[in-house]
Amino acid sequence: MNVLITGHRGYIGCHAVDVFQRAGHTVTGVDIGYFDDCSFGERAHADVEITADVADLVGEQLQGHDVVVHLAAISNDPMGELCEQLTTRTNVEATLHLAKLAVEAKVSRFLFSSSCAVYGDSQGQAADEQFATSPKTAYARSKVIAEQALLQMNAPGFAVAVLRNATAYGYSPALRTDLVFNDFVAQLVTDNEIRLLSDGSACRPLVHCRDIARAFLAAAEANCEAVAGEVFNIGDTTQNMRIIELARIVCEAQSGTVLSFNEKANPDQRNYLVDFSKLEREFPNYQTSYSLSIETEYLLDKCLQRPNFANEQLVGRYSRLQQLENGLNL
Repeated sequence: MNVLITGHRGYIGCHAVDVFQRAGHTVTGVDIGYFDDCSFGERAHADVEITADVADLVGEQLQGHDVVVHLAAISNDPMGELCEQLTTRTNVEATLHLAKLAVEAKVSRFLFSSSCAVYGDSQGQAADEQFATSPKTAYARSKVIAEQALLQMNAPGFAVAVLRNATAYGYSPALRTDLVFNDFVAQLVTDNEIRLLSDGSACRPLVHCRDIARAFLAAAEANCEAVAGEVFNIGDTTQNMRIIELARIVCEAQSGTVLSFNEKANPDQRNYLVDFSKLEREFPNYQTSYSLSIETEYLLDKCLQRPNFANEQLVGRYSRLQQLENGLNL
């Protein structure tokens, strides 16, 4: 297949390029380059590289592709709040622009990267794909709006699927330390302390960033009937957990680690468990491959090997919010 991946130089995107190429597919990558300075290792190179804003793409650039994997986004809550107008333009307007170009170019499959954050607060239940969305942030709201518009575009010859990813974690050649697990590991490296910004009672589902890329490959290679017009939660039931439980897993990787809480913080409104049984049922050959405890040791070792990691953290090299502010000269 000829696959176009947006955000291909990003945290998940660079894994996606590698995963699709290893499976024998040809990859065109599109990336605006906001986060190129977050390099932490050697990234796989797309067969065709396009440096551009998705909003500026034209129809001929999608010609000849079988699948669009749309990862590019303002991709977490702090960035979404930085400029809600930019979040809407990027996550909604540019997404629909890309989808319309894909229809015109006769691309047969469009896979959209969404987030389990759309559930907001699952009230202690495990949210399946039919569970009511209750987005709590600009980022999550933008994903809900884009999902709804894209699913209305699903039609014979243009299969749209929405992949709602759990909270990503783990090593990537385009590292992020502004994700909860990675943040805990980074704190371990720099301070031998993990500081929770809350009481740690909120729940999150987690999934390794490469397992997300592998899920997109599974959706791209599946029969069209299995994905057309469908929503899939992407993650692993065993990695649903409270933030405090996650912090303790990370603490175990290094002796003498101090764990502290912010007891005065307001309760985290983002508090959700997620049901991944549809993914298991529809893609029986797909399984997540990473464990939190093993990945803690692996990522910790990778960070400790970098002699300037503490300084890189200090200047926000692996913070997408900091890099976005730099890119926008804010």
